[in-house]
Amino acid sequence: MSNSNFWTFAALLAAGYGLAFVFAPAVVGSIYGVDYAPPVKMAFQYFGTALIGFGIFCWVAKDVLELAVQRNLLLAHGVSDVFGIAVSLIATFEHTVNALGWFNVGLYAALAAWCTYLYQQTSLRYAPVRP
Repeated sequence: MSNSNFWTFAALLAAGYGLAFVFAPAVVGSIYGVDYAPPVKMAFQYFGTALIGFGIFCWVAKDVLELAVQRNLLLAHGVSDVFGIAVSLIATFEHTVNALGWFNVGLYAALAAWCTYLYQQTSLRYAPVRP
């Protein structure tokens, strides 16, 4: 389970979801049981563009070799995943989305756990140089 595998998986996942939200917002909305209206379409498409950007960020991060930078990127992704868990839980409990919202909770939790594992592994190899 390498950092490169994590970043590749995260990049493909984010970009795939992002493309779906940008180019097929009605389909994504119907899968999640969200009432579709023009403002929802626009919000989905904006969210999709952010996911595409996040996917590119992850794709670039897979080639980072410096341990300190790896740790910081993993921390940023992990914090993002924790917020994703919170938002997904709220949407699921408030019935904003259907039961598929639990899939998002699980997906964010798995990514957060993977980030935590890799962060700990990277921390074991990282020894900061102090002047």
